[in-house]
Amino acid sequence: MSDADGHFSFGSVPAGQFQLTISSDGFATQTFSGELHATENYTVPPIVLMVAAASTEVQVSLSPSEEAEAEIKDEEKQRVLGVVPNFYVTYNHDAVPLKPKQKFELAWKEIIDPSALA
Repeated sequence: MSDADGHFSFGSVPAGQFQLTISSDGFATQTFSGELHATENYTVPPIVLMVAAASTEVQVSLSPSEEAEAEIKDEEKQRVLGVVPNFYVTYNHDAVPLKPKQKFELAWKEIIDPSALA
């Protein structure tokens, strides 16, 4: 407990080295050390608790389905010699597997592609 001015006092503290640690949730811990001599009243300088540093980490990534859709968009732009569709080739060694619906859509695009009709 503190007095009306917010000061703390400790009775019956033996003489010698001491360490005072102040901590509270949401605040950085403060430590103060010193030496108390026999019959001495020691006044610790004011100690101010600083707000603890907060750290938040956010990782944003695509779902596997969204990643596969992005890969399909890249594959749709691929053409051999700039003309012949090359939809089924990916140069990503860690490519996400396509879902059946995505495979069907890719096959359908190859069938209706104007260069495939020629």
